[in-house]
Parts: sequence; C-alpha cells; structure tokens
Amino acid sequence: MSERPSPTVGRRTGDPLQAFLQAVAFHQQGRLAEAERLYEIVLAADQRHFDALCRLGAIRIQQARFDDAARLFRRAIEVDGNSAEAHHHLAFALTGLQRLEEAVRHYERAVVIAPDFPEAHNNLGHALQMLGNLQQAISHYGDALAVKPDYAEARNNVGNALHLLERHDEAIAQYEMALAIRPNYAEAHWNIGNALRALHRPEEAVARYEQALAIRANYPEAHNSLGNALAELGRSEEAVSHYEQAIAISPEYADARINLDYLLRSMADSGE
Repeated sequence: MSERPSPTVGRRTGDPLQAFLQAVAFHQQGRLAEAERLYEIVLAADQRHFDALCRLGAIRIQQARFDDAARLFRRAIEVDGNSAEAHHHLAFALTGLQRLEEAVRHYERAVVIAPDFPEAHNNLGHALQMLGNLQQAISHYGDALAVKPDYAEARNNVGNALHLLERHDEAIAQYEMALAIRPNYAEAHWNIGNALRALHRPEEAVARYEQALAIRANYPEAHNSLGNALAELGRSEEAVSHYEQAIAISPEYADARINLDYLLRSMADSGE
C-alpha cells in the first residue's frame, strides 16, 4: 500500500489565504515547525499580514526567541497600533529580553486600550515588581483580580510582592487564597514555605515544601528550599539529598550547588 502524503497546503501554498488557514490549523495542533513555515510564506506574500505577524511572534515567544518575537510584534503594531494583544505580546518579549522599562510602556498601552485585560494587568504588575515598584505592582495585580477574581496567578503574585515587602503574614493569606482557587498550585505551596521560613517557622515550611513536591516532584526550587529548611533544623543528611535532587533536575542551578557545598563543608568541620 502506498503511503498517504502528509497533510500540507501542497499546491495551494501559493495562495496566502489557504497557507494562513493551514498554518493556523498546524499551530492549534502544536505542529509549530510546519505552522511557522507557512506563516513565513504568508508574510513573504504580504509583509503586513497582521494575524500572521502575531501568530509567528507567538511561536517565537514559545521558542524563547524574544528578539525575533519583538521584531514581529513591532511590525504588527505598525499595522494596527490599537491592538492590545500586540502591545501585550511585545511587552512579554521585551520582558524576556530584560528590557523592563520598555515592556512597562507597552503593557500600559495594552491596558489603556483594553482596561478589562487581566493578563496584561498581571504581567504589568510583574514587570513593575521586577523593577522594584512593589506598590504599583500590587495595584495592577488588584486590577487583574477585579476583572478576573479566580485568577490564581495574580493572587499568588500579590503574595510575592507582599513577601518582598516583608509583610509575610499577609503574603501567606494571599497564597492561601490562590490555593483556594487552585488546590494543586505547587508554586503557592513553595511560596508559603518561603514566607514561613522568613517568619522563622522552618518545621511548618518543611511541610509546605513537601506539599509542593508532592504536586510536582521535579521542582528544583522546592528541593533547594526544602534543603535549606532541613539544614536549619539540623537534618543535614536529608538536606543534602534534596540539594542533590535539585542539581540532578537542574544541573546549572547555582544556588543549590552553593548550598550543598556549604553544608558538606559544615558537616565535615563538625565531624558529621
């Protein structure tokens, strides 16, 4: 029996509309290499095809090719400067490039165009938080939650900003609210553990880190933090195991390597 040809645009790739429709289908199926090839065909025929620019830009973000993504979304904005989505995605790419002030400007443009855009408010808050503008960040997380009350990520982010402000009890309350929305939210459990450690409650922190790892076993940050809490409690051998697990999952994880080396030296000095 002869093999059936794979579904491609085939003879119709010369038709930008057909190429675009097939690209969207591939994109929705997760067949990104085929989708991007067809988006490029569309853009070769029409450099100002807004949807192809945005969709190819989204693929570039998925590939962490933030420079390419930013160029594509800039071109999209030249076509339609009033697209909140295009400004939002450009800002996301700029955040990936650590160009935070520029990212903030485009997130702000997105929420001016579309005030009820919770993801843009949340991501604007995150960029502001990275810049150290914690109160402004909290305000935008609040705007996101006003639009989307069940937005677990935004609730978790409020907690992160409060934690950085050393308002740890308030942070824990926000993380618990995030968990009420999404019970299997590993990051929220990890964050509660971090806040509990900041409050000098390492035994409770251990339980939270263990909950995070029960949800996501391959969570290097939680292994590292659990190692820290166990080391504080004098449970050195267990701490070593968790540092080693963090490194096995993420070999470039410098904090875990530093913590492991320090603990092993301390154990050697004390004769453990």
